[in-house]
Amino acid sequence: MRRGHLAPLGVVFALVSTGCGDGGGDGGDSAVGPTTTTPVREVGAAAIAWVAVRDDRAPALFVMNADGSGQARLTDHHPLADSSPVWSPDGSRLVFVSGDPGTALVVVDADGGVPRQLTSHLPAADDAPAWSPDGSRVVYHSLRGEPGAQIDEGNTDIFVVDVETGVETRLTDEPAADVGPVWSPDGSQIAFASARDGEFAIFVMDADGGNQRRLTDDTKAAHSPVWSPDGSRLAYVSLEGDDDFEIMSLDPRDGDVTRLTTSPGEDRGPVWSPDGSQIVFESLRDGIVEIYVMRADGSAPTRLTDNGEADFHPVWSPDGTQIAFESRRDGDFEIYVMHADGSNQRRLTGDTELDSSPAWRPHR
Repeated sequence: MRRGHLAPLGVVFALVSTGCGDGGGDGGDSAVGPTTTTPVREVGAAAIAWVAVRDDRAPALFVMNADGSGQARLTDHHPLADSSPVWSPDGSRLVFVSGDPGTALVVVDADGGVPRQLTSHLPAADDAPAWSPDGSRVVYHSLRGEPGAQIDEGNTDIFVVDVETGVETRLTDEPAADVGPVWSPDGSQIAFASARDGEFAIFVMDADGGNQRRLTDDTKAAHSPVWSPDGSRLAYVSLEGDDDFEIMSLDPRDGDVTRLTTSPGEDRGPVWSPDGSQIVFESLRDGIVEIYVMRADGSAPTRLTDNGEADFHPVWSPDGTQIAFESRRDGDFEIYVMHADGSNQRRLTGDTELDSSPAWRPHR
């Protein structure tokens, strides 16, 4: 099997029920659970999916209970890499990115089984998948070139694919990149970043690709839009000066912008709390990447982690009481969880290889 090419379904995409480590690790803050060979099967169960490297094999998807127990491998098609797991709204399956360097979108049930490939357009790099609120479609961006072209010779546009039929629709067709699409909570709109007018700016369009319009001016680079749970605001990252990335919020109806952070270091990765009252984010304001939380209006910024190594990629639990994140405090990349106020920080994974990209299963 050549790198960068996806083998036929059923060949490389097979559930491998091997352990993901011995559940070891030291330190009093460890909550590493025992490894099992059976993924979490109850759709409503609290669970976290993540990406891990085990046994010197390519990155693969794993799943565990929210307390770190029941860790199990979902995918394994070494030497191709799996990444970017995203739960369906009902928590029954995951879409993820697979391949190296050409990538496709793949879906796998939360209880394992044979993953199903959704897209295949080599040479292409399909990435940044996001489920529609009803779970019937996945929007994503794709870097595509002409047949025979190299992976970096094309242009990035936004597509949507029907999860059941595999029917794909192109939503944008611009000479400049369109990236990072995200559905509005009611499913009627898709926000994204586009460089079609020069600098990257925040755009929004109808779910069918119509009515594309810019929400931010083109004098400052803006990217990474995320909808508030009620759909009334979009948080995003804006370049406000030399290497000064700040978090902003805008009303998609009239474009009214509110600056949420003001710091000399980079602020990035905003994630709304489930009730929309807070935003957790990463910041370099103190010289190393740490996790902060603030109210939705930008007030009361509070540092949640404080370690000599980086803490990043925070994600809320569905009930808003906990935050999972990545940390290098133990010398390698591990998955941790803490209370929403930063207390009770504890490690869920314990392995000398990579653990990254936690994704909390939704409650439905």
